[in-house]
Amino acid sequence: MKLYVLASPELVEPFLDRPGEALVLDASLREVQEALARYSGLMVETAAVPDAITDFPCLVIGEESFVSREFWESFLNAPAEVSAIAALPDRLLTSWFTPCARYLDLPAEDLRGVRLCRLTSAPPPGLSTESFWGWAAGRLSPCIVDPGEQFEEISQPLRPGLERSERIPDTSRIAVHLRHWVPILLLNLLLPRIARRQWLEERGWWSPHNILGRFSSNPWMRQRAENVLGRGVRIHPTAYVEGSVIGANVKIGAGAMVRGSYIGDNVTVGDFTRLINCVVARDCHTLNDSFFSHCVSYPGATLSNFQMRYVLLGRSVFVTSGVIFYSERHEGTIPVQDRVAVQGEDGKESVSIQSVDTGRRVLGGCIGHGCILGTRAIFDGGCALPNDYMIVMRPEESVTKIPVDIGGGPHAPVIWRNGRLVPLSRVFPDYHPPELE
Repeated sequence: MKLYVLASPELVEPFLDRPGEALVLDASLREVQEALARYSGLMVETAAVPDAITDFPCLVIGEESFVSREFWESFLNAPAEVSAIAALPDRLLTSWFTPCARYLDLPAEDLRGVRLCRLTSAPPPGLSTESFWGWAAGRLSPCIVDPGEQFEEISQPLRPGLERSERIPDTSRIAVHLRHWVPILLLNLLLPRIARRQWLEERGWWSPHNILGRFSSNPWMRQRAENVLGRGVRIHPTAYVEGSVIGANVKIGAGAMVRGSYIGDNVTVGDFTRLINCVVARDCHTLNDSFFSHCVSYPGATLSNFQMRYVLLGRSVFVTSGVIFYSERHEGTIPVQDRVAVQGEDGKESVSIQSVDTGRRVLGGCIGHGCILGTRAIFDGGCALPNDYMIVMRPEESVTKIPVDIGGGPHAPVIWRNGRLVPLSRVFPDYHPPELE
């Protein structure tokens, strides 16, 4: 049987990546889908349009669809005599990701559809990708996978003297569409505990590593038993690591604290840095005295901050300590920009960028790939920065490319004047640096 990955017509804002490139811990969504196919003995083929699906019976998954292994198994183990579409009860899990995940509307009002289906025969010809999923949601029988109602309740301090509790789904049956930066952030916040649990189940809670730790009189050994540690990990004796997955060749500095997080390969965690419920992908580097809570970083980032919460950071970003995202609202909830289908007066449907209420009181923002953010750069909650932006408080603090037509001759000294670079000789014609005399 084949698994067809049906290409999405949308790119993920603000990264402008294909959905298959979305970060899932330390892998891409496409790699996760291919791993599920190998796990079930399926061949994978990409379909640009629904008409390219030719072998039946088959499975079809949207390029933007993430499903966990447990959800995948539950869907595959369901009766396979008829075509069916994966569905979730509209409860805690779907509300955690809504509205930016954009689940499919099914005829049953208490169900939400996932872009994963089983086809026993060909769909109607000539459908676009969106029309295909609309047809599947309306015509195929729902295959319900119930993730349960387990949750962990955590306290979210909004301001001094005011706290708000939040229910975070505690389930390994997860399905979501990664078509927007908000679901990518929220999904990765759920995955570290699942990855740790799966690792311990596959290797046994009673492996020598765990037995020696659980019954040791050494508190450091007991602490290590609660973590998953890769090869070549170096943890300073004064650092504290709890309930985390630590990749290979990771260095954790003196006085650092890592709790409930996933740290990818070759990451350096600076001295006295605190990472709480974070995902830091491979080859990242955190500077000393940083604090990140519920943040997710793509690979290759350099990170430093006094306190950053609920922020998604793109590949190879550079963030200094004084960057601020206002991650909470005193009143109301935080909106974000998203693509919304709008029907015009002529009846034709078009897509426009509109403000969408996330329903969340706590949400930071998103930093595009390759951005450089200097000290005192301040952003409102829900803000998403495009790729390759450099933002500093004063332009003269930045490093910029000198235009070739600036004048003054080769290697001429330049100065920032009235918002642009000009030759020093134009502003101070009689000035001669004493160092050159």
